[in-house]
Amino acid sequence: MSRFALPALPAVVLLAIAALSAAPAHAQVVGTWEISVEGPRGARTVTVALAQEGDALSGVMTMERRGPRGGGGAMEVAIEEGTVDGDSFTFVAVLEMRGNTIRQIHRGTVDGDEMSGVVETPRGEQPFTGRRVSSDGAP
Repeated sequence: MSRFALPALPAVVLLAIAALSAAPAHAQVVGTWEISVEGPRGARTVTVALAQEGDALSGVMTMERRGPRGGGGAMEVAIEEGTVDGDSFTFVAVLEMRGNTIRQIHRGTVDGDEMSGVVETPRGEQPFTGRRVSSDGAP
């Protein structure tokens, strides 16, 4: 090593540590959430169980089927393309209903045990609010 490399090494290490400590922490989104979505037919509640690894989100969304012919039981949908950036998150749920594929993009923010945001659907945006009901995440 050259005689200039050794004195510079501690400075490089300190700069790297400073850069890592300045990186924004990701919100902790892990857990089971009850989310109320405002839609054209009124509010509906869905349950979302989320797991988080770094900035990646995964999980399952559970909702009751409803429609003009009545219920139909619970439907589980895998969470796809989930990410966390600071206190913001995004995930996609792809629903299969009566032969139709509906892609819903959920975007929001987390503040402790509460979240809020919008769901983008083919029919427009719908606001939602949610609260963490358990710290246990998705399996």
